[in-house]
This record gives sequence, C-alpha cells and structure tokens, in this order.
Amino acid sequence: MSQPKKSLVFAFGFDSLGFVAPGEFETDSAIIRFIGVQSDIDLQDADGLIIPSGLFEKFRKEHNPLGESYWVVECARDEMARREKQMNLARKNGAWVAFLLQDVDNGRENRWSDTDLAKRYVNVFFKNVVAVDPDPHVPCKSDEFRQYLDRYGIARTCLRWPRDFAQVRILAGDEDATFAAEVGGNFFFLPLPSVSRDRNESVRIASSVSEAVIEYKRRNQIYLPAAIAALRFKGEAETEQQIAKLQTDLVKLEESLELWHEYKAILCTSGNLLTRSVVKVLRTFFGLSTSDEDRFVEDAAILDSNQQPLFIVEVKGVNGGLRREHINQVDSHRDRLQISTQTLDLLMINDFMDVEDLSERKAKQFHTDHLARAQQDNVRILRTTTLFDMMLAFEGRTDRAPLFLKACTDAAPLVELPKT
Repeated sequence: MSQPKKSLVFAFGFDSLGFVAPGEFETDSAIIRFIGVQSDIDLQDADGLIIPSGLFEKFRKEHNPLGESYWVVECARDEMARREKQMNLARKNGAWVAFLLQDVDNGRENRWSDTDLAKRYVNVFFKNVVAVDPDPHVPCKSDEFRQYLDRYGIARTCLRWPRDFAQVRILAGDEDATFAAEVGGNFFFLPLPSVSRDRNESVRIASSVSEAVIEYKRRNQIYLPAAIAALRFKGEAETEQQIAKLQTDLVKLEESLELWHEYKAILCTSGNLLTRSVVKVLRTFFGLSTSDEDRFVEDAAILDSNQQPLFIVEVKGVNGGLRREHINQVDSHRDRLQISTQTLDLLMINDFMDVEDLSERKAKQFHTDHLARAQQDNVRILRTTTLFDMMLAFEGRTDRAPLFLKACTDAAPLVELPKT
C-alpha cells in the first residue's frame, strides 16, 4: 500500500524573530519548509502555514516635548496585505493556518488591533485579547497538542469571549482564559514563549505544531483520498461557486473595514501618518478633490471644480494645544505659493495627543490670543476630534462635501460641528 502524501507546510517568518531556520526538513506527516519574511515564495502553494505573531509590526518609543515617553507602532501594511492574500488563497485550497502568539498588544482602546496578521485574525474571533505575564499553567484539553503544550505551553496572550459566529474549540484553558484554540477547523492559535532561537528549537517548534495539527485534523475531520475527492456532485460545484463569491465579498468587506480603521488614525497619529489619514478622509469620506503634491510647502489643498485651491491645508499632530507658530506657518504658505489672501488656510490639528480620554481632550481650550490671530490671518482651525464628530454625524448623508466646506468657511476661526 502506498504511503499517504505528506503535507507541505510553510513555517513563515521565523527568521524575523531571530530563529536560525534550516531551510527544509521532513517529519512523519509533513515536509516543512522555512520561508523568510523577505522571500519571494508564494504562500498559497502550502497545505499548512505556521505564522508567528509580530512579523509585520515594530514598536518604537518616542518622547514628547515634556520628556514623557510613549509607544508608536509601525505596520508594514502593504507587505501584510500581500501575504494575507496569499494565505487566503491557500485556505481556499484547503490549507490550515497556525498562528503562534507571543505577547499580543492591542494597545489602549484596541488602536493597535490590526497592525499584525496574527492580530487581525485573533481579534476577529475573540472579543478580548490581552498580553499577560508569562503563565506556565496552561491546562491542555486536546491530546494532539499535549506534546507541544508540555514543552511550549507558556502563555503570553490570553483570549477571552469567543464571538458568536466563531466555531471555537478550546485546546488549552477555559472560556474565561483561553491560551490555545481551534476555530472552524482551519485556524489554530497556540502560545509561543520566549525560547532560544537556534536551529534545533525552530525545527522542534515547527515539527511539533505540524504533527499536532495534522493529527488533530485526521481525528476530527473526514479525510478523502485524492481519487475520491475528485468525484463531483452538481450541488458541490454550485456550493463551491457560492463560497468563492462569499470569499470575494469577504475580501471587499475586509478592505472596507480597514478603511474605517484608517479613518480613526486622525485621532492618534502625527507627522506623515496623520497627513495621509487626513487626506484619505477628505477624499474618500467627504468626496473632496485634493492635491497633496510634495512641494515641501503645504500638506494638501482642497480644490474646487476648476482644480483651483479653496483651502490650503496644513496638518499637525501635537501633544499640547494650539501655538502661535502653527498659525504663522500655515499663513506663510500663501506667500510662498503666491496665492491670493482670499484663499482660506485650514489648519487641521490633532491636539493634546497625550490626553487619551477623548472627552477630556475635547474639553481643552485654545488660547484666545491665538484664535484672534488666526481670525486676523484668515486661518480656519479644525481639530481632528471635531473632524471625527463630523464623520459620525454625516455618515448617512450624501451632501457631506458641501456641509464640510460650509462649516470650514463659516468658522470664526474654530470649526464647529454644524447643527443639521
């Protein structure tokens, strides 16, 4: 009797965590190939994927003018989207995915919940995902994963409250504190402790995960040999077509959801990230025509139907409030661009970023002298908290653009939420 074909498993991104990867090796059930983060190899060809968390995000500590430190997260979104597309194509062909969770940090108010591939999926299936102190007490509830959990079952992330639609089976822990889980028969979430990064360790982790998942699926799912699987019912083909359409719709919905997430960045970013988020809001939410060519002068311009500037836009993200130099800078743009003083300047400011509570942030006041100078210089000031409130208020309307432009034009000089 011929031996069953071994599964091709890609262990992706171990190099990014500092592991020494051997290239390729075999176990009883799988051929395991280590794929580097920068590799051009397409993930969709795999029968199984092992993906550690934290591959697409970098945490960086910064300091505000008062010397206080805070964390900033950078996300390689383009690369993450490319790999997610490949992962979904592999899943469409029947592949499973095992995410190895390190300390998953979603940040306050879940503002970092989508900065990594593993995060995007674990947050879809669980309502509460929190990093915890290393916990060695991880009770195993699945014999297939006992060997892995006996060796690597030191949890640094706790999963709580599965969402109603998710078909979750707890592999370790309980409903109040889950440390390992299977979702829908194809997603596996397992702990990855802080371990040595040598070649032997990477081999042990990848082989233990692969053997556990393959055995789990063999015991819990029907296995059809290739010749039997090739037999087709008419209804089977129709169902597959429906699934393909739903997957296409799901990709579109995920892209739409990502856009809503990007909108929220106007409340928690600064610099180029804030500028890009603000311009995206102006274009895609309010439907305004904008120019943001990098002329090292203004951040953007809002254009009329003849592509002439209505507003010269400057975007600022600061930990404090409005300052005199902010107004001077935006006002000077007209001179350098040789634009009429009748063209309005619009300073869009994410102020008091160091204040986490938005209600408290909104209650902060600007100095009256600064507002008077802005009024004198024909500068309008729009706080991003007000911009966000506008988005909430105008979400169901088709006249967002004229409402926005009128609110900014009528400001004196602080833009207020219109009473509509």
